[in-house]
Amino acid sequence: MGSEADLAAEVGVSLPTLRQAARMLEYEELLTIKPGKGGGYFTRRPTIETAMKSASQFLASKVLISNATFMDVADPMVIQALKAAVKCKDEGLINELRLFVGGKHESSDNTQLPHEYSFKVSA
Repeated sequence: MGSEADLAAEVGVSLPTLRQAARMLEYEELLTIKPGKGGGYFTRRPTIETAMKSASQFLASKVLISNATFMDVADPMVIQALKAAVKCKDEGLINELRLFVGGKHESSDNTQLPHEYSFKVSA
């Protein structure tokens, strides 16, 4: 990505603003910051819980008139997630998805979808 100064100039912000944004992305588990020689900003793959939290925060900021409107917004994300899941060859990730769909994943808030939204994955 180049130096911090180059990146800040490219996006048109000051160094303190760039660093604050980087810290926020690190907190959201989307970026890893490695200081020192050979360090820099490195993207990281968010956990499914982090991705859901980010999507929920985004959707909460929008005025959703009805459940139908919510589903209109959510459908493209679900489609992309399903496409990625179908193409996945990583057994660890596939097992994590099975546990998540089965409601047996580790979650800090223990929230689950209502029964009418549940579905089953065949092994």
